[in-house]
Amino acid sequence: MRTSRGPVSAGADDQLRLAVTHRHRSIPAAPWLTLGALRCFVTVVETGGFRAAADQLGMSASQVSRVVAELELRWGPLLVRSTRRRIELTAAGRKLVEPARELVWNADRLAGFGMHLWAAASRHVEAGTSTSPGNPQH
Repeated sequence: MRTSRGPVSAGADDQLRLAVTHRHRSIPAAPWLTLGALRCFVTVVETGGFRAAADQLGMSASQVSRVVAELELRWGPLLVRSTRRRIELTAAGRKLVEPARELVWNADRLAGFGMHLWAAASRHVEAGTSTSPGNPQH
């Protein structure tokens, strides 16, 4: 059963918005479709439940549930059905999970690449001081 809930933040990476290409034309990004929301959805699927996903993401189970519910509310169809013991993907969830997983993986890879570039650039910084007269040390 789906319930209506307010907007939910899914983490710091919420600023990344998605653009979708459909039949060679670009469709404007939907502001509610964030990398953080997709990460929540993928983590729920990979861990098999909202509580396990929450533990992995450092969120509460109710926050994770609200993020997935917001995706479902905005997307249209339900993505997962949950029982006390497990979650089950719906047809729409099965269609979304692989592209979402790939997007999250690529975003993580890109973030790692950026960190690598930053670390490499910081190793090349040279600093020096002068002790000769007329050049005060700072």
